Amino acid sequence: MTDRRLLKQILTIVILFCGCLTAQIGNLERKVEGNAIISESDPKVRIELPKSVQYVGADRWVLYGIADYELHAFVEADERKNVQRLYWVQFEGYIPTKPKLKRTEKRIFAYLFIRL
Repeated sequence: MTDRRLLKQILTIVILFCGCLTAQIGNLERKVEGNAIISESDPKVRIELPKSVQYVGADRWVLYGIADYELHAFVEADERKNVQRLYWVQFEGYIPTKPKLKRTEKRIFAYLFIRL
């Protein structure tokens, strides 16, 4: 299987996954402006991706009953709209209803995955 075909399959899975999971938490906490994701808190960060990316969507849900999970997906495509790169940005942290999992500091993580 070629890398491009694998990338297309991964993107299809991400889009279907996001579409099938209705947001259990509500609205997205982060906002997207062009090629940038802006998070005002937990963590306060602005993540800028290459100008050539296209935003394909986001979702937010409770993962395994313990984590608040927010996913944003971007792609770079060629002139024939074939996906060349997938950018997967996720934010996660423990939900407030799980006090046993809380630590002294609030832990929110942001990850960026790039598939070339």
